Amino acid sequence: MQLFGLQGGLSGLSGQPGVGGASRPASPLAPSPGTLLAKVDSGVQFRPGQVLFGTVAGRQKDGTFLLRFGAQTLTASSRVGLDVGQPLQVQVQGQQQGQLRLQVMKSLFAPMSGQDVGQALSGLKQPLTEANVGLATSMVEHGIPLTRENLASLKSALAQLPPESAPGLPQPARVGAAWFLQSSQLPLTPQNISTLGHFIAANPQLGQQLFLLQGELRRMVENPQRRAGRTLEMLAEVPGLLGEFLLEPGGGKKSGRAGRRLFDLARQAGIETHVALQSGSEPDWDLLAVMRDLRAALAGQDAGLEGVLGLMAGLEENLRALQLINQARPDAGLAFYYLQVPLRLDRGESAEIWIRYRIAEDGSRLVDPEDLRIEFLVSTQNLGNLSCTLEVARRTVHVDLGSDCEEVRLFVERSLEVLAERIAESGWLPGRLGATLRPFTGRPLVDRQDLESLETVNVQA
Repeated sequence: MQLFGLQGGLSGLSGQPGVGGASRPASPLAPSPGTLLAKVDSGVQFRPGQVLFGTVAGRQKDGTFLLRFGAQTLTASSRVGLDVGQPLQVQVQGQQQGQLRLQVMKSLFAPMSGQDVGQALSGLKQPLTEANVGLATSMVEHGIPLTRENLASLKSALAQLPPESAPGLPQPARVGAAWFLQSSQLPLTPQNISTLGHFIAANPQLGQQLFLLQGELRRMVENPQRRAGRTLEMLAEVPGLLGEFLLEPGGGKKSGRAGRRLFDLARQAGIETHVALQSGSEPDWDLLAVMRDLRAALAGQDAGLEGVLGLMAGLEENLRALQLINQARPDAGLAFYYLQVPLRLDRGESAEIWIRYRIAEDGSRLVDPEDLRIEFLVSTQNLGNLSCTLEVARRTVHVDLGSDCEEVRLFVERSLEVLAERIAESGWLPGRLGATLRPFTGRPLVDRQDLESLETVNVQA
């Protein structure tokens, strides 16, 4: 399952000259009849004339469509026949009072090839070496403007990676990570590139990592061998602490404790404390510190610890990746906190959450409980993959749940009355509640399309 895009799907929004989806000029596009009227959140602005590239993400019961442009998902009414899953190119005609008028465009471009990348490099007066062509191709696939400055910056950053990291880190993951860091005003260090690169390539899930590490530590407790007393104490204690993070459906005392631990985990994943989350019973509890202490206790022990040490290293790297993602400084309209919800691996369940925040004039991040948007991606054992959007406007709660299975969608639709009752019982007002049939596409950290699926465009050096 892919994850998410804080950069608005770097190939999703046009506006910079170069090569790739994010830089297609509007002039060669011929409009086809038809307009779309989309709802836009307050504080999100589009420029008249701006060209957006995306997909039709879903169709709702009332006949409106969900349009995804990078990380932005808009609800739109249309007089144009649209199919779920089809690519879409539109031009912004204007924006007023939360309504965005879009003109559907038709592309006249031809499929892109490696020859186009070579011509672009020649235009930049860059040698057509294998390294340059490979890097330029990956830049185009990520929608990165192909300029001398970007080429030189990425080449310099990637050259700092130690040789041992290269075999396990594919070129697209390295380029995507470096571009994310550069675009998000984060340090372009080898460690940061490696951390985010492995996150992009492997898509690790905290729930799976915690569950596997917990099981491995329990096996070590059952087979203590010749370990020191303090080591055995930690080995007996840590599995229980890790288990507090694993959410269990069905309620009970354990799930309540895990809920509090989830707030602790959010803080450790880099979500700032002023979002009004209540932390757990131990506000200074640090999962990374526990891992460091346990690793120190195991230092110098007998062989056979490769498995548990590898699991610990993977968990630590994933937490560092989450911290980097939540430190990013994306465009104001695309700003979300991100958190993985640790569910049980053995049940085939995982969940990810994005919480929208606003950037205040002083640069601080604010989550407004009366003007809130939260997105979920959930993989379940019985209902498959689900995507959910929850919006709060004052005290009114709007929910849309999407599935790529019509049977699941109908099941959810039949349960909407129960959902409305639960929302009302919680002291909120149920608003628009719907179930949408739409593909489960995920939200990649940085968008990437294979070169052959792109179209040729003019190149500006």
